[in-house]
Amino acid sequence: MDSTISLEGMRGKDRSTTLVLTDRRLIHIGAEGRNRTASFVSIADVTSVEVTNKRRRSLTGLAWAAAALLVAGAVWSILDHPVFSPLAGALLAAMGVYLAADRLWGYDSVRATFRSAQEQIGISIEDAGGEAGAQIHALTARLFELKDGASPGARRFAPR
Repeated sequence: MDSTISLEGMRGKDRSTTLVLTDRRLIHIGAEGRNRTASFVSIADVTSVEVTNKRRRSLTGLAWAAAALLVAGAVWSILDHPVFSPLAGALLAAMGVYLAADRLWGYDSVRATFRSAQEQIGISIEDAGGEAGAQIHALTARLFELKDGASPGARRFAPR
């Protein structure tokens, strides 16, 4: 066994996934409920690797947060009911706070696809601190080192 990436405990749809890189094979072990899957592909057969980092953070979330806070103030001042006016305003304000927090502390999405002529192994996770993305890039670089037969100290960059 050369390298291992376990996505256990991370967010995303593939959080029960483990990638194992040996000197000859890339092994993808997945679990969903009671179902277990394992895919194997020879390193020599890997033709390409695609790693996509998608940032979920955009200004749209902050714009909707600001709009929700403005509408919350308007609803609170326009409605003339002692119970529903503050309740509606508070709910809209909470929605605005949630949208702002999601924008500021949201997760980035990382997708890696390993392709060969017969097989395609893909994983997709949400990554908060960039840890999983760095692990996937390191595994990809090591995979191409093993594929090319390069020495472990040689500097090579995987194609993107």
